Amino acid sequence: MGRSRASGRERERSMQTITSCNSCNSAGCRSCRPGPLGDWSHLDADHARVLGALISEQFHARGDTVFRTGASSGGIYCIAEGIVGLRLLHENGTSVLVDIAYPGDLIGTRAFLRNGRHRTTAEALSEVRLCRIPGSEARCLMHDHPALHQRLVRVCLDSLDASQEAMVQAAALPNRDRLFHLLSRLLGHCGATDSAGRVQAQLPISREDIAGMLGVRQETLSRLLKRLKQEGVIDISGRQCQLLSLRPLKPAPPIADRSHPLALRRI
Repeated sequence: MGRSRASGRERERSMQTITSCNSCNSAGCRSCRPGPLGDWSHLDADHARVLGALISEQFHARGDTVFRTGASSGGIYCIAEGIVGLRLLHENGTSVLVDIAYPGDLIGTRAFLRNGRHRTTAEALSEVRLCRIPGSEARCLMHDHPALHQRLVRVCLDSLDASQEAMVQAAALPNRDRLFHLLSRLLGHCGATDSAGRVQAQLPISREDIAGMLGVRQETLSRLLKRLKQEGVIDISGRQCQLLSLRPLKPAPPIADRSHPLALRRI
C-alpha cells in the first residue's frame, strides 16, 4: 500500500503545467512544429494571439493518464511531442487500444464538443508534451470566434473520414502490410537512426495491443512478425525492434489471415 501511494505521488510530480504557451517557437500555434494536422496553422494573427494566451503546457511521463473514461471533459489537448494511446474499456473489463495519437493530433475533442464525458482513456505511451485549452475558456473562445468552432468540428469530421479510409485499408491490404506501416510509424516517432539508416527503438505498446489494433490473434501476429523478419524488413526481440529497410514492401501472395476490424480514431 505504501509503495502504491509513493508511486501515485511520483506520477503527480511527473506531470507539470506551465501557464503560458511556450509551444515550439515564438510564433506559437500558427507554426507549431507538429503542424501536419493543420487545424491551427491557418489562424489569422488575432485568433492566434487569443489562442496562445489560453494554452497551458502539460508534461506527462510514460504510463501517465491524460484523461480517463467517464471523466468530464477538461478541454482540448494538442499533442506537441510524444505519442498517446486511446483505450476503450470493453464490457468484459478488458482495456483495448483503439488508436494512437501522434504530434499534431487533437484529443478530447468529442467529449468537449458534446460537453460530456470521455469515452476513452488517454495514456502517455512515451514522454509527452501537450498543449491544453481548458474547457470553459475554450467554449468562450469558440463563442467569440465561430471560425475556430467550425475548424474544430472539421477536425472531428476529418477523423471520421480517416476511420472510413482505415476500414477500406483493412479490407484491401494484407495484415503484413498494415503491420509494417504501424511499426514504421511507431519507430518513426520513437526510434533513433544509426549510421546505416536503420531505425530502432523499444516499441511503446505490447504485442497484445498491436494484435488488437490489427484485429488479429497473437498467434497470427507472431507469424506476421516472423515473415517480416525473414524478408529482411525488421529485426525484433521482445519489444526491441529495428527497421532494416525503408523501401516499400514487395507484394505478398494472398494469405488467410486478413481481417476487417472497425478502426476507431480520435475518440
